[in-house]
Amino acid sequence: RALAERPLRVQVASRVTNIHDVPVSELPVRVLGDCLRGSVALHCDLPHNPAVRAQAALAIAQWQNNKAPESRDVVGGSSWLGLDLLLQYFKERHRSGADGAVLPANFRRLVLHKHIAGGAAGGDTTSDHGYQYLDTLGDVEERRNAIKFNDEVEIEEDEEYRVRSACVTAIASVRSQDGMTPGPVLTFLEDVLSSGDRAAVGSLLLPSEEDLLKK
Repeated sequence: RALAERPLRVQVASRVTNIHDVPVSELPVRVLGDCLRGSVALHCDLPHNPAVRAQAALAIAQWQNNKAPESRDVVGGSSWLGLDLLLQYFKERHRSGADGAVLPANFRRLVLHKHIAGGAAGGDTTSDHGYQYLDTLGDVEERRNAIKFNDEVEIEEDEEYRVRSACVTAIASVRSQDGMTPGPVLTFLEDVLSSGDRAAVGSLLLPSEEDLLKK
């Protein structure tokens, strides 16, 4: 969150104006944008977890409000860079590529568990390779086989929804210096609200898969 704060007055001006063709003034929000997308963290080989990414979305909104133009009618340049990053992320992850409609939000994920033989006692043992998220399978037949031959079915919370929710909150929080809401924010909120029940929750299973799972 410190990346979104205003710089301290004691900080001296640097002669470096660009790093890898990115203005120094934009580096903090660019780093936050990478974090929001789940880019690999610098301190390890794993992506940032959903809790950190949700905070990154809110920090981008804070950065944008600190750098906000005087009026909501200002366009062009990097006046709304933070807002553009948030809108672009939501478009990539939560809108349909065909018509740009808001995709359904998944609050839960269905996990299929297949016992894998092995272990010291020679019996069934739990292995990371025995777990599979159904939503990662795109082929219909592959999904049917995974459901048919699983040993256990679990439902867990989809933490990605927390990131989506934080992104919506962040976009809705953006204001110009005069306290007015930019036009793109209003258009975005209209799209989200008009999606109504259709985008309220996504189905975990197809109708035919529900019957198969009951068996």
